[in-house]
Amino acid sequence: MYKIYINQNVLVISQLDNFSQEVLHNATNNSESAVLPISKNEILNIIGQKNIICANPTSVFNQIKEQFSLINAAGGLVKNSQSEYLFIFRRGKWDLPKGKLDEGEDFETAAIREVQEECGISHIELGDLYHMSYHIYEENSDWVLKQTNWYLMKSDDKNLIPQLAEGITQTAWLSTNQFEKVRENTYASIDEIISKLL
Repeated sequence: MYKIYINQNVLVISQLDNFSQEVLHNATNNSESAVLPISKNEILNIIGQKNIICANPTSVFNQIKEQFSLINAAGGLVKNSQSEYLFIFRRGKWDLPKGKLDEGEDFETAAIREVQEECGISHIELGDLYHMSYHIYEENSDWVLKQTNWYLMKSDDKNLIPQLAEGITQTAWLSTNQFEKVRENTYASIDEIISKLL
């Protein structure tokens, strides 16, 4: 299954229709390699949640991916020994530290670097890949598809320094019982990630 966020809207590509939401395309009768005729414009105009039901979600996802410029990014779900998680407040919304890969950089290295840069912490222990998210948005008059690999991390650094140059005005360690305030003012893709922690 794939979920692609387009602002606060979402396109779900899966083999089974278990979402009771509007089905954009049902291609279950097609062969696994069948081309699904879905246009970029159709994707960009999705409102709410739409579903594509198909025999091979990866094939359909790859067909969609070919219509956009691809950006790779990485970030972290950083947990401390008090079971608190590290959040940033950027451009009026709660978010998780993340950023684009530099040229020649792998996902793991980028995840650590971005958390260090955006939150001002130095010691990070990298854990497993936790989640992959996909987000379509407009950048420099081009529509891009960003894949973000999210890694579990550990750190007990207390001296948090928000990266003001990136629009980050606050960094905070928050416990799961404080997640509600984050979920009230965050992006749909971030809400999905942190809801899995509850």
